Amino acid sequence: MISNLHSLVECACARPESRLGLDFYREHILVVERFACRLAPILGARLDIVLPAALLHDLAAIEDFSRFAEHHELGAARATSILRELGLPEDHVLAASACVRRHVLPVAQGEGTAEEVCLSNADALAQMANPSYCLHYAREARALHFPAGRDWYLALVKHRWPRLHPAVADLARPHYLCALGACVDDRADSNP
Repeated sequence: MISNLHSLVECACARPESRLGLDFYREHILVVERFACRLAPILGARLDIVLPAALLHDLAAIEDFSRFAEHHELGAARATSILRELGLPEDHVLAASACVRRHVLPVAQGEGTAEEVCLSNADALAQMANPSYCLHYAREARALHFPAGRDWYLALVKHRWPRLHPAVADLARPHYLCALGACVDDRADSNP
């Protein structure tokens, strides 16, 4: 089942009309999946729910970037449909879909299921851990020139950092500091 989801998402990214492209699959989706696997035992989350959600969490944005603002809601409906077609038990379908719906900001412990906390924190951690791709994404997908893209990424990281689960923040700290460093504007401090 997981290999089917990998193929589905990779193919969706590879379609010419996808604004995100194959780089998004490699540099974001797979990174979220790896972090979700790493965080699940720490957070007590079930991998059989988190992994399908990790692979499908941005599918709606991949398929139609113009609806990015609602991709979490559209993605939850899309995940429900896909996972039902694959024959997953209904409780797994609903739990994975809820993870997709809530992935946009880190869900705090006690404010959602362990799986929702896991996926949302893995997504935020993936954004912090890959600043070079996120800056590329800001340019290519969001059409932001470098200073605006850098400011967008810095705001994104700073907004997510205080919302991370404490155990995730410990893991994320070096990535967070690297992300902040990637956004430093050294021009003001340099001598011509």
